[in-house]
Amino acid sequence: MFALLFVSKRINWFVYSTSSKQINKIVIGMFRLIILLIVLTASVFSQARLSVEISNDSIKLGEPLRYSLLIEYPKGGKIMGDPVTGFSEFEVLQIRKTDPDSKAGKIVEQRDFTLMRFDTGRCVISAPEIMILSGLDTLRAVGVEKTIYVVSILDSTKRDIEPEKPILRVTVRWWLVIVMGIAVLGILLLIAWLVYRYIKAWQEKKRREALAEPAPIPRSPEEIAFEQIELLRQKNYLDEALFKIYYSELSDILRNYLEAKIGISAMESTTVDIVREIEQKVSRGTAQDWFEFLSHADLVKFAKQVSNMEEGRTRLLMSKTLINELSQKIKSERV
Repeated sequence: MFALLFVSKRINWFVYSTSSKQINKIVIGMFRLIILLIVLTASVFSQARLSVEISNDSIKLGEPLRYSLLIEYPKGGKIMGDPVTGFSEFEVLQIRKTDPDSKAGKIVEQRDFTLMRFDTGRCVISAPEIMILSGLDTLRAVGVEKTIYVVSILDSTKRDIEPEKPILRVTVRWWLVIVMGIAVLGILLLIAWLVYRYIKAWQEKKRREALAEPAPIPRSPEEIAFEQIELLRQKNYLDEALFKIYYSELSDILRNYLEAKIGISAMESTTVDIVREIEQKVSRGTAQDWFEFLSHADLVKFAKQVSNMEEGRTRLLMSKTLINELSQKIKSERV
C-alpha cells in the first residue's frame, strides 16, 4: 500500500509538470479512483469471514441437525484453536473437518457438526466466533446466531408426557389387618414351640446317651505317677545333660503323687515338712527314704550338685521303688 502511494505521488508530479491543469485534474481523479479500488480489494482479501449454515430450522424430537461453519481467511493465516460455539442445549454426535482449500485468493475450511436435542421447544445457538493469526495481525470472525425449533414426534393434539395419574385412595379394612396379624403371630409362635421341642428332645437324647455310657474308672495315683515317669524318661534330658530340668520334673511327679495318695500339700511344702507328714501318716523308715531322695533332687536343682547320666537313671528306678513301697505300706496298715 505504501508503494502505491509513492507511485501515486510520482505520477502526480509527472502529470503536473507535463499537462494542462484540466487534464491534470482528470488524470489525478482517475488515478485516485484506481488506487482506492486497489486498497479496498486488498482490505477485502485481508479480512476473515465465518458463515453459518443449518440443515433445517425446525426438527423433530431426536432428529439429527447438521450445523456447518464455512471459514474464509487470507493465505498464510492460521486458525487459533477451535471455533467457539454455543451447543449447550444440544448433544454433539459427530464433528467432521474438511481439508483446507484455496479459493479466490483465500483459504476456505468447512466444519460440520451433527447435533441432536431431546427436549421440545425453541432454542438458540449463539453466534460462533473464531480467531485467525495472519502475519502480525490477529483477525476475528463472528458468525450469526441460529434459532432452532424442536417439535414433538407425536400428533399435535397429544402431549409428549401424559399428566401424572391421580393418587389412588385405598380403603383399609382394619378387621382384615388384625386377622392377618393374629395369623402371622400364631404361625411364629408355632415355629418357636417346634424349635423348643426339638432342642429339648436333642438335650434329652444327649443326657440318656451320657447315662448309658459307663463312667470312666478313676486311675490310681500310682498309675498316674508311673505314666509321668515314663514320659520323663522319653524326653532324653539325661542324654543332653539337662540334669536340673530332669530332677525338677522328677521331684514334681513324686510330690504330686504324695498329694494324691496321702493328702498332703507337697507342692507348696519344703522337703522337711513333707518328710514330717510322711512320718506322721506312714512310718519313720519310709520318711527317711523319701527325705534322702527329695534332698538329693533339691541339691541338684538349687545347689548345683554335679550329677551324671548313670545316677539319673538310678534315681528314676528309685522313684518307682519309693512309690511301690509307700503304696504297699498304706495297704498293709489298712488291713
